[in-house]
Amino acid sequence: MSFYILSSQPVFTLGLQRIVKSIYPNLKILEATNFYQFKDILTNNEIPNLLLVDVSTVTTNTESVFALLRSMCPQTPIIALCDLSNYEEQQHYLKLGATVCLPKSASIETTTFTLQGLLPSSSLNTYPPTQLERATDTAVTIPQELSKRRRQLIALVAQGLSNKEISHELGISEHTVKIHFGKLFKIFGVNSRTKMLHLARVHGHVS
Repeated sequence: MSFYILSSQPVFTLGLQRIVKSIYPNLKILEATNFYQFKDILTNNEIPNLLLVDVSTVTTNTESVFALLRSMCPQTPIIALCDLSNYEEQQHYLKLGATVCLPKSASIETTTFTLQGLLPSSSLNTYPPTQLERATDTAVTIPQELSKRRRQLIALVAQGLSNKEISHELGISEHTVKIHFGKLFKIFGVNSRTKMLHLARVHGHVS
């Protein structure tokens, strides 16, 4: 299992690697400080399980960079490291193909949650996979159309909102939000919001 990082900030990269290794000690991590090195890593190694792109490191056209990443690794989740206080910037990278946006100031807990949501859980331990985890490795029949409410929930997840914030946005209880997500997890055959969001993007349910 592998994780490739594009970032020109050594302090951040070192901290991220320590977090990752504490959770996934056997994970192969390769890093690059510019996109040309990153492209070489992608060309000369196996397709990774996860990509992280520090958008401040991308000095060329970001549209072409994300298009190339998506063509080389169409099923690989991409974390865009960017400024989450800028909503338009966040939406820009999500539309380009990023699975989630993560702020550079993210806490260890938030970073850990994001990584665990995107990397296969089988690398964490040797226990038998749960029914939902097994479902992610098999062909899941995902409907071409989702209800308006379910599309709203997925769109709000893409914006990084918590269950509590989503409940306020939609005018429903937090308990109802959890019920909706439980049903969505079953539809997508996943066990986390981040995995659900990745599959929703793959199947065109997020604009």
